[in-house]
Amino acid sequence: MKFLPSRSDESQSSTDFLLHIIPNTTVDAFAKGDVLEVLFVALLCGFALSAAGPRAKPMLNRVDSLTQVVFRIVGIPMKFAPIGAFGAMAFRVGKYGIASLGPLGKLIETFYLTCILLCADCEGGGPGGRFRHCQISLLYKGRDLAGWRPVHRRRRRPP
Repeated sequence: MKFLPSRSDESQSSTDFLLHIIPNTTVDAFAKGDVLEVLFVALLCGFALSAAGPRAKPMLNRVDSLTQVVFRIVGIPMKFAPIGAFGAMAFRVGKYGIASLGPLGKLIETFYLTCILLCADCEGGGPGGRFRHCQISLLYKGRDLAGWRPVHRRRRRPP
């Protein structure tokens, strides 16, 4: 699977890059395996379904059903992913020693530090300030992504 066009012998202009995104045919995008072309076809299909309105409802239902099946298929090997990660770490420790896990620990430490700094810096300050709002905001955003929306709203008092 190619993520970028492969032209090692010459440099590529931005016009060539943009023209390479458009596939020759719809099937050609999937056959060649260019990610940008597949993404372009997917965006065009999404825009077309959105523009079709209620007439596209049966097609959207089919796509939704297919998406659920694909996620179930992907979910099966994902249940075994921790075992594979444990095996890879065990191999690495067995071959190179426990010190080889140091860079992985630094990566995890950097990730958590970045998350803490993002919440503290972008949302402005300590636990009594807007940081508390950040936690609530992230909680509601997660619920919004899951399809649940809070119903309660403050009512205005009449003057």
